[in-house]
Amino acid sequence: MFLTVTTLVGFDTVTISGTIVDGSGNPLPGANIILVNTPHGGAADSQGFYSITVPTNTVSDNKATIRASFIGFRSTVDSVSFLGEKETVVNLVLVQDVLGLETVVVTGLGGLEEKKKLGVLIESVKPETAQKSGETNIVTALRGSVPGLEIRKTSGDAGTNAYFRIRGTGTISGGHEPLIIIDGLPVNSSTRTVGGDESVQSPRNRSEASSRTSDINIDDIASIEVLKGAAASAIYGSRASNGVILITTKSGKTGKMQITYKTQHGLSGINKDYPLQAWFGQGAGGDTITNSTFSWGRPLNTPGAPWYSPSQQEDKTYDHLGSISGLGLTKEQSLIASGGNDKTTFYLSFGRAYEKSHWIDWNSYKDLVPTTYGHEPNRETPSDYTRYTIRLKGSHLLRENLTLSSSISYINVKTNNIARAHTTDGIGRGLLATPPDFNLLPYLNPQTQYHRSSTNESPAAPQGPHSWNNPYWVLFEMMQEQELNRAYGNIKIDYKPIAWATIGYNVGADYSFDKRLDLLPIGTYRNGGIGRMFRNLNNSLEWDANFIITLDGNSLFGQPTKLTIGHNLNSRASNTIKNLGSEQIVSNYFQMENFSSQTITEYISLINTASVFAQVTHDILDEIYLTAALRQDGSSTFGPADRNHLFKKISGAWDFTKRFTIPFVNYGKFRAAYGEAGEQPEVYSIYSGYVSDNIGYFENKVSLGKAGVYGGVLGYVSDSRLGNQAIRPERRAENEAGLDLELLDNRFGLSLTGYRATSNDVIFTMDVAPSTGSDTYTANGAIIENKGLELSLKGNIIDKKGFKWSSRF
Repeated sequence: MFLTVTTLVGFDTVTISGTIVDGSGNPLPGANIILVNTPHGGAADSQGFYSITVPTNTVSDNKATIRASFIGFRSTVDSVSFLGEKETVVNLVLVQDVLGLETVVVTGLGGLEEKKKLGVLIESVKPETAQKSGETNIVTALRGSVPGLEIRKTSGDAGTNAYFRIRGTGTISGGHEPLIIIDGLPVNSSTRTVGGDESVQSPRNRSEASSRTSDINIDDIASIEVLKGAAASAIYGSRASNGVILITTKSGKTGKMQITYKTQHGLSGINKDYPLQAWFGQGAGGDTITNSTFSWGRPLNTPGAPWYSPSQQEDKTYDHLGSISGLGLTKEQSLIASGGNDKTTFYLSFGRAYEKSHWIDWNSYKDLVPTTYGHEPNRETPSDYTRYTIRLKGSHLLRENLTLSSSISYINVKTNNIARAHTTDGIGRGLLATPPDFNLLPYLNPQTQYHRSSTNESPAAPQGPHSWNNPYWVLFEMMQEQELNRAYGNIKIDYKPIAWATIGYNVGADYSFDKRLDLLPIGTYRNGGIGRMFRNLNNSLEWDANFIITLDGNSLFGQPTKLTIGHNLNSRASNTIKNLGSEQIVSNYFQMENFSSQTITEYISLINTASVFAQVTHDILDEIYLTAALRQDGSSTFGPADRNHLFKKISGAWDFTKRFTIPFVNYGKFRAAYGEAGEQPEVYSIYSGYVSDNIGYFENKVSLGKAGVYGGVLGYVSDSRLGNQAIRPERRAENEAGLDLELLDNRFGLSLTGYRATSNDVIFTMDVAPSTGSDTYTANGAIIENKGLELSLKGNIIDKKGFKWSSRF
């Protein structure tokens, strides 16, 4: 847009304002607007209106260039000349970018690149998509948004973790989850169970646990990029064989302060029932047997049974699942304030998320029984999740070429969980195994107030015993609790000493303190109902530092080349203290001294990694785009014989529509890539250690005494696992090729990708000869191959003012 030039007189500032809309005239709230080559900019409001006020000397020649951009749309640039007035109006129209080709995506370790130049497949997910999902966990909010990303929750309980992996599995003993990076730094995304292990899924006899991915407030996220395979994630080396999820959080923008409040409510319930037989009652062989674990007793006169007779009295059966479940609810609130001036920006958010599972609470239970005899349960809400988050992020322009930025997040999480459905302690066994003619209500015997189940209806002692738990006992008397306090953040400095070089240093830390309680009170099925309690305390700390230098070939020698070199230091430390109390002495008193047997175990872990890396990109005729990268990792988990390992990648992309005109094809790109990434061995795999809690070798055929005690003296014995001084990281090598097309006036997009990944040196545990003094040995050796084809279709089916219908397959 060109306007008549006149001299600006008598004004200290001038204002550029207008609207930003799409091709159909719909406003684009949140669209970014910036005065090119200046720090001045802003964002459009809910009506698409923007306004930028800048000092007059910024436009001293009466000319300026503005750029408007919005996720999912192609950016536009206009030249503006001023009329000598204080305010100039410029309205902007953005055209939808169906494949997001002009989107600048984060490619890892400070790298930014236009998507159209990528030779690998990086999936971008709009934060709005995750926000509309109704999920509190960012991982489960991505379901259905990324081809090849498998996500499933381990249960429907409140705040529980999610299992997720990209393009199948490539390991046996290692983790399957991708590495999660927030603002350039890795964060802990593991799920730690009460026993102290880290696993994607909790072990069989343990309760549910919340995942650390749920600590991220979705409303704070500005962009999400998924690096799907080794070809894309190689720059992260020995921690990236499962892919990488890159998250960039929102920042403040120059302009007047904006305050946003959001609230969201939802309901949940069981979407799948398990049909159970209602033809036979409790017992065996056609006979009624009290306290039997079988449901092959007397034939019941119930509708649907082959022998049903409406002329005879109908037998009473019970809907065990229907009576114990109802509707769950979710509530989320967030308050966000952001803004800034030409030197300083800030972003501050407060968030609260609450999720209650579909299991009934104590008040609902009291409506089901005539009386509770004044009994007070150990908990009134069996399964709920509460999360509070605070995030502060800011930046300050110290000098024209020096910027300091920082962010910090604090999270507090409290949960009530229930024992997993597939354990004999858990709720599922009692619901599915209880005979149809047994009434689970009340779960306490009216005469004794002891635990009552179908396998022991009238226990003579508090311990029972029982063959499984009454599901209501699992809800209200067993306790699985968690309280987490976590803080993570970073400090980053960016320095541009000359036009063709940028130096950055980003250091950050992620600390959490996690308290767990797992209580099986007297009367619970396990070990004869004597009672058991776990109390776990875990401290974990990860710190990470990146020193990165970027050289711009355009500014240096006029060539479209960019070189990035850097150094990374990472340290991950963890300390877990597990207190186990067995055989409860006094009922309803839950302190460690109230258990006859007490065992304390401590686990410590420390992993240090040092890396160097380099990446170069080069454009040929703005048509062919090449990228190559190397990373060398050295880790304390690698064998001393070969402490450093190299990972490499190379990729290329060709925009063939710049050379050929094809009917109905507006844009077309071929791409191909090869890359390598790794999985580090388990901590301390290189050592043959000593333990004091040894219970024996060779499946306990040889016992050396409880807790290593010999002759009344505590000692240590060699570990049953033999160390491997030559162990190497697992290495996943992947070939990837694909085609991207935009069709029919950019209304439809197609992305097709084929890949083949081979994991070598896969780590597994094997048996060794008893003469070694051990019974297992951790070694490299297995090979796993994955291959697949991914197809994504996107389209704007209807695009009119006030109504838009787009779809993705």
